[in-house]
Amino acid sequence: MTNIVSDKHISAIVAFAHGTLWDSADMLEKSGELAQVLKDSAIEAHNEANMDEPGLLLEGWQMVQVDVPSPVEVLKLIETYESQVCDSQGFHYHQAAYEIRSIRSMAIAQLDGYSAAPFSL
Repeated sequence: MTNIVSDKHISAIVAFAHGTLWDSADMLEKSGELAQVLKDSAIEAHNEANMDEPGLLLEGWQMVQVDVPSPVEVLKLIETYESQVCDSQGFHYHQAAYEIRSIRSMAIAQLDGYSAAPFSL
C-alpha cells in the first residue's frame, strides 16, 4: 500500500484554488497541470523516502468531482500533503511547493478576521 495523497485529495486542493468549473477546456487544462505537479511531487517524495523498494511510476492525475473545501478544510488538506512531501530533497524549490504556498496564502486570506487583523503590533 502506498502512502501518497489520493487524486480526490489533490482534486479538492485544486478545486479550492481554481473552483470546480472544469467544463471549459482552458480551466480543465490549468487545473490538470496544477494537479499533475502536485501528484508528481508526491510520487517523487514517496520514491525518495522508500528507496529500498521498487518505485512508483509517475502516472496521470484523474479528476475527481469534489465540492470546494472551506479555507480551514484546505489548510488541513495542505498540511497532510506537505507531511508526505516536505522532507524530500529539493521540495521547497519544486513548483509544487510554490503552488502549495500560494494556495495556503489564499486560504489564510479568507479566514474570518484575517483582513482586519494588523500586520504588526
